[in-house]
Amino acid sequence: MPAILVPILEREQKTAFFAHFIVIFIFSHILPVAASDDNAEFASYYEEYKNVPSEKLFEIAAQLGLTDNLDRASACYHIISSRYDDRMDSADKQLCTYSLNREGVIAFIRSDYTKAYQLFSRAITQADDSCRHECLNNLAVIYSIFKDYDKARKYLEESFDLSLKMRAWYNLLTALHNLIYIDFATEKYGASAERIEAFRQTDMPHDNDYHYAVHLCNGAMLMADSRYAESIAELNAALEKTDSLLQADRLKADLYQYIAQACFLMGSEQQGLDWLDLCEQHARQYDLYDVIRDVYWQRARHYETTGNRSLAKEARYKYMEIKDSLFNASEYGKIKDMLLYNEMEKHERQMIRYDVERKMRTTVIAIIGIALLLTLALLAWTIVLNRRLSKRNKDLYKKNVEYLNATENERIQRNTIKGYRSNLSEERRSQLVERIQAVLDDVDIISAADFNLDRLSALTDSNVKYVSQVLNETMGKSFTTLLNEHRINEVCKRLADHEHYGQLSIEAIAESMGFRSRSHFADNFRTVTGLTPSQYRRLARQN
Repeated sequence: MPAILVPILEREQKTAFFAHFIVIFIFSHILPVAASDDNAEFASYYEEYKNVPSEKLFEIAAQLGLTDNLDRASACYHIISSRYDDRMDSADKQLCTYSLNREGVIAFIRSDYTKAYQLFSRAITQADDSCRHECLNNLAVIYSIFKDYDKARKYLEESFDLSLKMRAWYNLLTALHNLIYIDFATEKYGASAERIEAFRQTDMPHDNDYHYAVHLCNGAMLMADSRYAESIAELNAALEKTDSLLQADRLKADLYQYIAQACFLMGSEQQGLDWLDLCEQHARQYDLYDVIRDVYWQRARHYETTGNRSLAKEARYKYMEIKDSLFNASEYGKIKDMLLYNEMEKHERQMIRYDVERKMRTTVIAIIGIALLLTLALLAWTIVLNRRLSKRNKDLYKKNVEYLNATENERIQRNTIKGYRSNLSEERRSQLVERIQAVLDDVDIISAADFNLDRLSALTDSNVKYVSQVLNETMGKSFTTLLNEHRINEVCKRLADHEHYGQLSIEAIAESMGFRSRSHFADNFRTVTGLTPSQYRRLARQN
């Protein structure tokens, strides 16, 4: 069961993609749109109302809405909202925003939640503080429909706070009602306690709306305290106040379900089921099919809790049946209404803004053409660069694989290097080189994060001076450079070993080889291989 709507809502989100703008412009301004019965219907409405001043047209639309002539009302609201211009004064802008909202309400009534969301989103973008609080409330209702209660609560709390600041009492009460609805729907009784207390501190008029809200808030807080019998009494008191309120049929349906929940929690199962039966009868009388759907959901949950699987299965089946029926009807209404909506857009462009469009069309088409050419040129250049980069990376990968193979062969059979410059005998130097290589080839040793030159010297039965001397004169590298190369070589092997290391992240492999810093590892990897770790792994998988 959805929460209560108020007369204003949010605005459609802006697209950030230039390509999307091009597509919209081409199809909206250049390509012809096929005619249909709905198009002709709107065209007749447009001809009838196009010259009516916005204030007068708003009154006509409101009267049409009261007589359930929703097609005409929607067309009138759409004509008004299409006149929006940033140069308008605030009163005219506000009228356009209210018209967007009313059009969204009509879409909501028809269960076209997608269109309603778009219209409400546009309205909230245009709205100033004088009507933004209402837009926030209505957007929250859309999220409630799809049971995204976290987002709904966020918008409702913002709506309540802004209403309190603006002293917009009706919208404050509506937002409060919808917050309590979410508390009951999520069984988080008392989650809105802060706003309830803020409501109690207001100096708003103590009319029937106020007294209804007082009883509703009392019922909600007593539920939070597990004082179910007292909560039921307060909810019944709220029920007695609903007849003189707007949307009384919806308010009663909500209260019936709240009382049923309290009865179940109190252990009065039959009373709870009786209240759900009363709620279903009421919902069928007023065609509140979403309420009927939720009644079956509550029955299913109750029967599952009490272990009555047969009745639970039956209630859940009926819940799914009604849910599918509602959304199928929504899709059918969406298709029909969107055809009418598109035709509205076409006629507005052709008949309201025709002169402006005729002057701008050549310029815009030229801009689009230039943009497309630039886009194509940039795309072609990007493709060339990508191909060059891909070839370079593949060459680097190939060279690294060759180097790894050569290193492995050297480890098995090393050549003796002559002509050393030191006071070490050649025999002793050769032995020390072999020991150093043996240690550096031991992955378990060099992968230790604390492995250093002192440790290498100890493992080779030598000292730091001789080890450094041999490294510099024989291998032409410092200990740090040589260690990083050996570690990176092992990382490369593991990145290419999909069977044993494919499930590990690059960071995990680097850490396993003793690299403590991610940036330090990445810098050394690129220095040794010429590639980033992710590029190397991707090329290894391709090969």
